[in-house]
Amino acid sequence: MSSALRVIRAVSLGMVLGSVTENPTLRLPVYYRELCDHGKHDYAIVASMEADGQVVSPLVDTGSPLLFFIEKTYLQRTLSPESCQGFIYGCYECHTDICKQKVAITEHCDGTCAYTVQHRGTLELGGRVIPDVDFGLVVGYTPNDSTPHASLGLAPRYDG
Repeated sequence: MSSALRVIRAVSLGMVLGSVTENPTLRLPVYYRELCDHGKHDYAIVASMEADGQVVSPLVDTGSPLLFFIEKTYLQRTLSPESCQGFIYGCYECHTDICKQKVAITEHCDGTCAYTVQHRGTLELGGRVIPDVDFGLVVGYTPNDSTPHASLGLAPRYDG
């Protein structure tokens, strides 16, 4: 691990989340964490935040504009009932019926696919509360022997 990565404590993110703040620059705590996935070791930068009061830490992803979290029931059903305890990305417990939602498929460059449903909630980022944010909840992930991730996408969104 380089010394530059060890000193990462916060990053300035210019995020456009509607017109909910006068200054769209947010300062978020980010952390360099070790990942252990099926015997493979890697590292990731994650950002700590809250979604509807639940602590989540999505992967800081500069290659995607998407924001999504891991749905708790899905992860517990797929891995184990205790899988959310200590899970690097955290789990989001949804209190609405997500089974009737349309599922979107997101293909990642490593060959994995996340199956998400849309949800709306309140985020707390860098000490600011931002209501009515649309984000995805992962309800499926392939291949089945890979561990799903949550994502804080920082890439520009191309609508059209």
